[in-house]
Amino acid sequence: MGIEALAVKKVKPSDVRTELGLTMRELMALSGISAGTIVKAEAGGSIRRLTAHALHKALNKERVAQGLPKLAFDMIDWNVQGDD
Repeated sequence: MGIEALAVKKVKPSDVRTELGLTMRELMALSGISAGTIVKAEAGGSIRRLTAHALHKALNKERVAQGLPKLAFDMIDWNVQGDD
């Protein structure tokens, strides 16, 4: 069962990356986001909305390349600065 089956429950960014078989270094290259920021995002730390969108775009690009459906931005458990 893939992550898309968990549509009701938000998934962690790290779970999306792991399902795709991506290393942190590969996600860095795909997204242009630093390793420290990716670690922060995956640990539930607060990140900027632009950063979350860059990660989301990179993860979905890889999902499509692997024949998987895209995930909606709000399906991933981002901790975006300023969101309550």
